[in-house]
Amino acid sequence: MAVKGADRPADRLPQAASMPLARLRKHLYERAPHHAAPGFMMDNDIQGRPAHVAAIRERAEVEMRAMGVDEVFIGRLVETFYGRVLTHPDLGPVFDARLSGRWPEHMEKMKSFWSAVAFRSGAYGGKPVQAHTGVADLTPDLFPKWLALFAATLDDVAPSPEAKAWFMGTAERIAKSLTLSLFYNPALDDPTKKAG
Repeated sequence: MAVKGADRPADRLPQAASMPLARLRKHLYERAPHHAAPGFMMDNDIQGRPAHVAAIRERAEVEMRAMGVDEVFIGRLVETFYGRVLTHPDLGPVFDARLSGRWPEHMEKMKSFWSAVAFRSGAYGGKPVQAHTGVADLTPDLFPKWLALFAATLDDVAPSPEAKAWFMGTAERIAKSLTLSLFYNPALDDPTKKAG
């Protein structure tokens, strides 16, 4: 069954381009067929958000499971990686100085973080940039070492090549974001201050 007016071009809707969003939604909703599926043309975005978030989480869970990723793998990844961090000649002293006496809490936080990222659960509420701000001896050159150690850990524990690629890509984005947040100085990009 065709919807009355559905074949009209958008420019024929009354002032659609200049109409406030709430009024436009109401205008379109009133002209929508009454037999539309539940949730069709909701009165506002908030009503659709829980379903949208649930769909994102469901897709993430399906994607992770297809790669062999579960909470057991995430726990093994975090435990193995940070065990190696502690013995690394450059990373170990920086991490241990910051986390001495708090390693168990940090491990749980990192498991929660990776689980939230992988499964899009929203369970992690930390602030990574603030957590890394002011860490003694943290320098930009440590991030490639962190990434190399993470990649080596994934080589040993990842359940599939797809899982390794996903976790490595995510770690690279996190490292880049932290590096920019902690060390980027826009003045260094000023062309007037560059030697020519």
